[in-house]
Amino acid sequence: MPPTARRWTKEVRLLRARAAFADIAVAANGIWQPKRLEEVVLSKHPSRSFVEASNKFGKMARDGFVPDSATIQAVTAAFPNCNIRYWLDHPLFYLLDANQDRQAALNYALDSIPGALRTELWREPIDFEPWTGKTLRPLDGVPLFALLRGTLTQHLACLDERDHIQFVETGIERTPEAADKLDRKKQQLTRDMLRLEQPGQLDHLDALTLITALAKYAQDIQEARAFELASLMLRSLFPKAIAYHPQLLFSVKLISKLFYEQIWAPANHAFSVATRYGADPDRLAEDAIESAALLGQICPPDQYIR
Repeated sequence: MPPTARRWTKEVRLLRARAAFADIAVAANGIWQPKRLEEVVLSKHPSRSFVEASNKFGKMARDGFVPDSATIQAVTAAFPNCNIRYWLDHPLFYLLDANQDRQAALNYALDSIPGALRTELWREPIDFEPWTGKTLRPLDGVPLFALLRGTLTQHLACLDERDHIQFVETGIERTPEAADKLDRKKQQLTRDMLRLEQPGQLDHLDALTLITALAKYAQDIQEARAFELASLMLRSLFPKAIAYHPQLLFSVKLISKLFYEQIWAPANHAFSVATRYGADPDRLAEDAIESAALLGQICPPDQYIR
């Protein structure tokens, strides 16, 4: 269950609404024009309550209008594979919203992580104190850095071998030749897909959510090494996670801006991370759009991306 939300910032409210809109557009096989999308939903599931407030989809995509229960019900009836609530409540948005309770957002994000990695993050209740429930393991200082450097990287199929942390200490910069840049990227994305099928691997979005949570926690406890490492890992993860999810690609410029302001700008100030690894919002957005095209994803037209 998501934590009780406080008043959302304007930017994150827009992110949530646009992710919900994009989820509907993807379910409709790539209909990105709000009016046309509304017509398709109504043709599949006539709903008086949905009709009464016209241009709801346009308001979602343009103004950050969060769909009401009538809209969600109509959309779900028209497209059963659409999961608007999942996107509205996604823990990544709680992490990026400055108005939300930081600890509650962190716990919610870490509790959303599936699989064996959960045992590295949570302690189950002990036999003689079952009322305590599961508790977050202490992650401050060296344990947090060790988790990022060692155990965690074993679960991240979406970090390729060259990204596996050695450059944190050596300062090696990765500059593939321009001539085969697209070919290398396509090969890497193909390897990602194959490795994601292996047991115990986190998908790109879970990985992005987890590392974002740990980066913000490292900021809070002023653990410099862990924050630098998480920042570099996010630089590798970000374009891929966005590329695989049109719900986020729809607002890639805005979400890039938020990541830059909250993660990479502070890291750049402290460690020159952005300067060395190209973590600026425009470049990250372009990288994600390029990756999505290589993957053959259902992508929003350029005029709708913001």
